Amino acid sequence: MLARAATSIRGWAMVEQGRNEEGITLIQEGIAATRAGTGTELARPYFLTLLAEACGEAGRLDDGLNALAEALAAADEHENRFYEAETHRLKGELLLRRQAKRGAAEQTNEAWQARRGAYHARRNLQLVH
Repeated sequence: MLARAATSIRGWAMVEQGRNEEGITLIQEGIAATRAGTGTELARPYFLTLLAEACGEAGRLDDGLNALAEALAAADEHENRFYEAETHRLKGELLLRRQAKRGAAEQTNEAWQARRGAYHARRNLQLVH
């Protein structure tokens, strides 16, 4: 089990070094190997939270939130609460980042609409003169 867990930890370390996608893949492999090899669920919420953190670093906010939902469900199912506070904290962080990202996209869209409106107004003025 330790070798399988080490795969996920190594993946997390890679993400910390900026090798996001490679690290995420290793974390996922470690989670799958641990589950297949031992069937244990004890550390699953912890490793899913690491995966969510890695996804957040990579800008994959929805993937991170999905991993956190799975982590919280596993924690509830097995009454495994040792990492639950961090899981909830990270969920709040990713939700805020997703909201900010969506807000920025909306602001960009509004700016383009304003620009388009100004262009059409300027063009209509040119047609009148």
